Amino acid sequence: MVSKKKTGKYIRKFIGNNPLLRYIDHLYCKSLGNKTCNIPPIFIIGAPRSGTTLVYQVLVKEFNLLYFSNLTNVFYGAPCMSTILFKSKLGHIDDNFSNNFGYIEGLFSPSEAGPLNEKWFEYENKQAKQCINSLISKCSLPIVLKNIHNITRIVNILKLFPNSLIIHVDREKYFNAQSIILNTKSYDQIDRFYNKISDRQTNDYYEKAIETINYSKRLKNRLNTTNKNNLITINYEEFCETPDDFIRNIYSWFLHKNIILNRRHSTNKLSFKISNKNKLSPKETNHLKELISKLSNENIK
Repeated sequence: MVSKKKTGKYIRKFIGNNPLLRYIDHLYCKSLGNKTCNIPPIFIIGAPRSGTTLVYQVLVKEFNLLYFSNLTNVFYGAPCMSTILFKSKLGHIDDNFSNNFGYIEGLFSPSEAGPLNEKWFEYENKQAKQCINSLISKCSLPIVLKNIHNITRIVNILKLFPNSLIIHVDREKYFNAQSIILNTKSYDQIDRFYNKISDRQTNDYYEKAIETINYSKRLKNRLNTTNKNNLITINYEEFCETPDDFIRNIYSWFLHKNIILNRRHSTNKLSFKISNKNKLSPKETNHLKELISKLSNENIK
């Protein structure tokens, strides 16, 4: 039996970016108008397996925000139409907050929107600016985007949207690296990252995982210098322990930017289990700690 995710991939491959679909969406986007937009887009970034998807899920469930759904990910040639026409369906997310390597089950659940983010932000695609500004202007709502590869696209993103609000998710390095290493499905993703950020060749996925996390942390430090007023850092461990504090802090942060986030009237108290337990053998543990010390100048006890 073919899964819904695979079915979506087949549809996306053959008609998701159809030229006619793109043209119709372009006309639709223009019909929405493109007024001066005072609400900046929001980007969630961080290393793989750092908790970015969970933060994404909580944000769009708790607050009335625009985002690109799995439907938009399938028909990524028509991001404006698929978002506006099904706007009332957004925000309906299961309380278990489950995901599978960034994929969240459900047609209108938030998506990584991989093909769309790649098309827009690998290069400075002006279509991104037109579409996002039109969506925000039409709905008078912020839009949040999350794609794990956007940490390597942040320069192009900031050229298109200099006032972007950036949420950087940070996780304790050892357990972040362990999570990458133990989930072999993420190896292709780590290869793509590593090839973008380093010219040094290695077949050691421990090293690739650490260097990917280091890159994310260096990016955060750089943004803290160049875009400090538009950056907020979320610690994954603290977020899991006190998610309600995160919601209050995010609300206050946006309010400080003169952006009022409307709640979706979620009444369930949030609670998340921190998955920071050592699952490596003693030999693997020592290897990982030695590499962290060598590559990051950090001593791990």
